[in-house]
Amino acid sequence: MAEKKSFWTNIPGILKGIGAVIVALTGLYIALNTTQKSDTGQVLTPTTTTEALSLTEWPIIAEETFTTEPLNWIISNYPTERFPRSDLRLVDGKYRWDIEYSKKDYHSIFCPIGSVINFNVAVDMKLIEHTSDMSFGIIFSSTGNDYYLFDISASRYFGLTRKHDGIEQMIIDWTPITVAFEPKEWNRMSVVVDDQLIRLYLNSELLSERRDTGFTGGKVGIGLKMYERGETVVDFDNFQFRRKP
Repeated sequence: MAEKKSFWTNIPGILKGIGAVIVALTGLYIALNTTQKSDTGQVLTPTTTTEALSLTEWPIIAEETFTTEPLNWIISNYPTERFPRSDLRLVDGKYRWDIEYSKKDYHSIFCPIGSVINFNVAVDMKLIEHTSDMSFGIIFSSTGNDYYLFDISASRYFGLTRKHDGIEQMIIDWTPITVAFEPKEWNRMSVVVDDQLIRLYLNSELLSERRDTGFTGGKVGIGLKMYERGETVVDFDNFQFRRKP
């Protein structure tokens, strides 16, 4: 009888313990399946982890093969004092720049797409001829007179320049190209910017990378840089512009 009395005496405690477990499980279920609020009152919703998209899965927002007259890309010959000859035209499905320049200068054409921050831009380039030191490459994050320039030279060097408030600064000094590269053959250049990390590629090989906390995005395009009086002919092809979702 004493043992039976002890059992019935402990029943309330057992039931209370089971009830506490049920309450705890119910609270956990609600916490995992409903929205919450932070201390600031901001609504926090449950999230699921997904694998990051690869660069080739970033949506294409502009693509040009130059097989027909390109939409909103300049096709004309407009000589100026700076450029006695500036002939941009299509030749056998290529975007050819035939330029004569009177002094050190820079010439660029922008893709007809607005400003972007995280992107992957790539283009094929081939140097046909040149009579003086020059470089060609990708201009990006252009806003007003400010820009970044990834270019490679006919003398087989690459660099990254930033121009801000009228002042040019080499973020990556001229560096010898150690990957397979022949200026008068087709080469594919690419710039990838993701969360202010700038990566420079040549023929699918990573040349260098830099994080620039001052990077705020802008337009992208292609360009030539001339260092003295001379003439240059360069072909561009297969321009592709992707934006991170």
